[in-house]
Amino acid sequence: MDNAALAELFSSYTTIDTDRHNELMLFFEGVNRARHHPGFTFLYHYQQYVEQSKDPYSYTQFLEHYRRKYPVEKGSMKLDHVAGQEMFIDFAGKKLQIVDRDTGEVTNVEVFVAIRTINIGLNKLNQTFSLNNINLIFNQLFIE
Repeated sequence: MDNAALAELFSSYTTIDTDRHNELMLFFEGVNRARHHPGFTFLYHYQQYVEQSKDPYSYTQFLEHYRRKYPVEKGSMKLDHVAGQEMFIDFAGKKLQIVDRDTGEVTNVEVFVAIRTINIGLNKLNQTFSLNNINLIFNQLFIE
């Protein structure tokens, strides 16, 4: 077969129902704005979409279209370092709470993970009462 015959068989014409697809794309703008809020789930937004749409896509197609519209760039956490000379620290999201069993007092704490650059099993998870430098340095003493 020549190129003209193949082009006729496999046209570039889209089979997407444009009104239905455009409705979904407009909905995705709000979904994408909410994407980084705590507690975000695609299922919740899909259920909202189903309630307001006359002819909704299935959940798997909803996710597929979202991922096509907003592709994720895969990043790398490769950090150049000299083994054993550095420690990487990252705070783990929202504050957690510690409750004093005797008084019932609730104290907010930050949780952090510290990883040494040499893999000898010394990774550590710890909590601190604030993000200031004094508490951070104090908590690093427990990692040694």
